[in-house]
Amino acid sequence: MNPFDLEQHIRNNRRLDVLKNFEHKTLQELKPEYIDNNVLNVDLDTPIYRLFNEEYFYQMLEQQQLTLVRTSCWQDPFENFLLGARWETVNGTPINVASTRDRYYGQCWTLRKECDGMWRNYRGARKDKDGPEPFAFKVATTVRKLMDQFYNISEQFHELSYFMGKVQYCTDEQIQQFFSEPEHMNTAAHQANLRYTETLFIKRMPFSYEEEVRLIYSDNLESTRHAVDKGKLYPVLIDANTLYDFIELDPWMKEPEREAAEARIKAAGYGGLITQSGLYTNPNFVVKLAVNF
Repeated sequence: MNPFDLEQHIRNNRRLDVLKNFEHKTLQELKPEYIDNNVLNVDLDTPIYRLFNEEYFYQMLEQQQLTLVRTSCWQDPFENFLLGARWETVNGTPINVASTRDRYYGQCWTLRKECDGMWRNYRGARKDKDGPEPFAFKVATTVRKLMDQFYNISEQFHELSYFMGKVQYCTDEQIQQFFSEPEHMNTAAHQANLRYTETLFIKRMPFSYEEEVRLIYSDNLESTRHAVDKGKLYPVLIDANTLYDFIELDPWMKEPEREAAEARIKAAGYGGLITQSGLYTNPNFVVKLAVNF
């Protein structure tokens, strides 16, 4: 894996254009190379994981659909820091970047196979004090498998639209330093899109425990249909059976809840491996003492 290099990325896209336009390679033949070029700072065969709360997990599984959220909806004010900033010319004239800001959508995954804090975060709280205890669910796949289903090679401007990358964690000061070099953003349109996308893989240091990787979709279709219909969500159709290596159940599930969850998962058509997190399984250690103690 090589660190992302913008100029090399552009050269790769130009080479792929030559293969497509002059050597008559089909888009499907070139899809693996386009994917490889749009994966930033992480190997394609890296295992990745995503946790869901109960509601969104079953919605994902039964609808066979992942949902990316517009990045302008992210809660951390330091995320989406470039497109969320106030833009103006050097003489102070405001610049409206809403149409650019709202074309980006994202979804978080993680490199961490097990994490107590993430299980707790995704479980959430009971809707009422006498209601059932909420549970979380985890899915496992690889960067390559996810990108293969995420990346729509038939979409116009696909090479500017579908990205996945490892999040780089920075201090507040490092992020603020970015704005002292505004000339870096004065690039050609296609380079600017990549610059904007690259900033969406930056997050503050206090969140580094998440070891996050992100899917990013940039809507580059300037049509009325996309402007009206997309809204705050971008759905991606998936095949859970080919995408997921396994589904893992909440470590706090008791046997009745575990059996009910397995039955519902299978009823949704998933035929792969279903496991349960062993985070709180009793290790059953045995202490053996010498006979002459």
